[in-house]
Amino acid sequence: MSERANVETVWEQLAEEGYADREKDAAVRAVLEAQQENDSPWYVQGLAGCGGWIAAIFFFSFAGCWISLLGTSLWETPVLLGTMFSLTGAGAIVGVIRLRRNTQSMVAKQFALAVVIAAQVLIGVGLYLIFDEGFDGEIPVVSICLTIIVIQLPVLYYYRDSLMRFLATIAIVTACNVLVWVLNIPGGLSVIVLATALGTAFLLTGLLPQALEVRYFDMLYPISYALPVGLFGTLIHELVEAQYITNDAELVTAPYMTALLLLGLTLWVESRVLQDNGVKLNSGIATLLFATTAFLAVPALVAPGILAGLLVALLGYHRRDLLLRGLAYVFFVGFVGHFYYALNTSLLTKSLTMIAVGVVLLVGRFGFRRMLPVDDAIEQTERSVL
Repeated sequence: MSERANVETVWEQLAEEGYADREKDAAVRAVLEAQQENDSPWYVQGLAGCGGWIAAIFFFSFAGCWISLLGTSLWETPVLLGTMFSLTGAGAIVGVIRLRRNTQSMVAKQFALAVVIAAQVLIGVGLYLIFDEGFDGEIPVVSICLTIIVIQLPVLYYYRDSLMRFLATIAIVTACNVLVWVLNIPGGLSVIVLATALGTAFLLTGLLPQALEVRYFDMLYPISYALPVGLFGTLIHELVEAQYITNDAELVTAPYMTALLLLGLTLWVESRVLQDNGVKLNSGIATLLFATTAFLAVPALVAPGILAGLLVALLGYHRRDLLLRGLAYVFFVGFVGHFYYALNTSLLTKSLTMIAVGVVLLVGRFGFRRMLPVDDAIEQTERSVL
């Protein structure tokens, strides 16, 4: 309650000083009321969430019993069964979106989340039954992937749930990966990597107009975390394709092209971040940063995820976001490890190469700490969080 009172006090002070719009007073108070309703302890919200999933399990059980009572003749006509599944799933999505927009109950929220996930699976199964009956080859898989992408777009916009929006973004990136793999699109994974990296940079470097960022904050916030996860997932897919799948894998994977695209994007983001922090591009720290990035581009030709880790870590530093930085560090170390195992040389050469990479990173860190000291208050806050 004290937290809510503080927010109200700040809003009143901003309005009095002319920084807040009085016409938005009703909307702000409505948000505060909604927050007050959810001001229960975390364990109470967790139990309420479990209640929503239990209710969803009973709902699905009764729906399954109803389908089984329709008779075995329906199972002998996959097209009719698939059509019923697809229509039922679409209707369920529309219903839970309306439910989710008109309720603040934790039980109802979790029930709606479970139903909307199951409904999308139901639509996918239904479409597979429809297209698998009369079509051969990749058409059933392609149709499911395209449907997943189309379904996620309205879910992203209308379904007001951060977790669902995060999962919807991951589902879109995953469907694109499957499409590239099934259709064997030349360099397709490099395009997905560039798209997810660009989206991440666009959302986290402040390029979006402030009015849009404020208006769609609830939607863009989970997407800004889902895109880096999709970026790293696509890079892992590319490494698996290149290393373990033969035949036409060269058409789908293009690690060199991916590395060059990430290098250009990383250098551009670095210049943006430096300028935003008041650092000239011809200064010593800028030269050191660009030189370190160029050095890491060499092992990135084998493991492009090294540059992706550097990019996300830089954006995490720029946004003061420990979660992004932690995610970047984990994948950065993983891709460096892949680079070590991918080297087709002797153990001595591998060891010397890893020592050189480690020395460059340590020297770069020492130089950054000397030329761009971190504010003591910020550093103490981050240590307390860790």
